[in-house]
Amino acid sequence: MELFSDLSNGGSTVYSGNEHGIIATFGDKSNVMFRPYTSTEGSPAVDIRITNPGMVRGQKIHFILSRRD
Repeated sequence: MELFSDLSNGGSTVYSGNEHGIIATFGDKSNVMFRPYTSTEGSPAVDIRITNPGMVRGQKIHFILSRRD
């Protein structure tokens, strides 16, 4: 959630209906999404989609939560 908070700064944030997460959209239609639950159990994700030509178009980052015994 901390990464999403940093990356979404300056975007318009709403809850996503079909993706079950929070999405921030920017003026150029780029967006960043935080999904607390994914198909990989215990692995929340941040999806980055960039529309600006010449840039990296997207990246999906999964966070593996470790157990502490």
